[in-house]
Amino acid sequence: VPAVTRLPVNAIKSLFTNPFHSQKRTRKASVELREADPVDVMCSPGSEGHEEDASGEYFYCRGAVTEVLKYGSTDLHSASKGPNPPKVLILIIPGNPGVVGFYKTYMWTLYQTFLRRYPVWAVSHAGHCMPPDTFDMIEDASVAEKEDVFGLDGQIEHKLAFLRKHVPQETLLLLIGHSIGCYIILEMMKRDPELKVLKAVMLFPTIERMACSPQGKVLTPVLCRLRYAVYLPIFLLSLLPERLKAGMARLALRNLYSLDTYIVPATVSLINVDCAGERLSVFPVRPGKRVMDVVMAGESLPKRPQ
Repeated sequence: VPAVTRLPVNAIKSLFTNPFHSQKRTRKASVELREADPVDVMCSPGSEGHEEDASGEYFYCRGAVTEVLKYGSTDLHSASKGPNPPKVLILIIPGNPGVVGFYKTYMWTLYQTFLRRYPVWAVSHAGHCMPPDTFDMIEDASVAEKEDVFGLDGQIEHKLAFLRKHVPQETLLLLIGHSIGCYIILEMMKRDPELKVLKAVMLFPTIERMACSPQGKVLTPVLCRLRYAVYLPIFLLSLLPERLKAGMARLALRNLYSLDTYIVPATVSLINVDCAGERLSVFPVRPGKRVMDVVMAGESLPKRPQ
């Protein structure tokens, strides 16, 4: 389960208090965002005084099922034609597993911090979600059949494809990455220098020698040799009633301080054989891979457009 119960909020807001004097549009956005009141404690959207719930949307992106959780404007293309189009989009790129439900309370707190002025979205990783049976979608699996959409490289291209289709080109982006999502953001900025990134925020980044980290040393041989062995317990657990699975999730998370209730259904969603392979594919298993080279090689990162 991602460690998202204590993600920083004031740290995100403070990034906007230092205007970029070389960029007029960024400076203007910084002044506007500075007017918001700080929020020290994350609050659940279901608690008292909160009337707005997140909007969830499922669709296919590059042939893979994708979920987007949204606070604020749900269609930026339509909103851009209105009298007060959103100038900034706060977009969260999750860690692994890329289930956006883990970030719901964090998204709501950010949305409240900026007085509901700016939409806050979170996009799942490709294939990391299973839409309800009530959703009627048309599948385009042509891309998924030809390319590795579910691997780390495919997830990067998946996010770029999502932005090109669902976010107007002139929208300023505040990208927030968590864990492996930080590396995805760095690669997105490297591959598409035309992205109008206002800020890129790295939360608990996983960007250097992931397979050589303490957890990586344990997971790498498992993912290389025994990854299919984990399917059996997941399949057996998936046969249990939803209420029993939710109770097991609460039991497993009982030691978490001030348990966020939205984490429980997100945790239950992990018990799905159809998504298990895609979640394991995101972890980079090449032991010598030095992801930090993306950050250190300054000449390889194009300058952001003024």
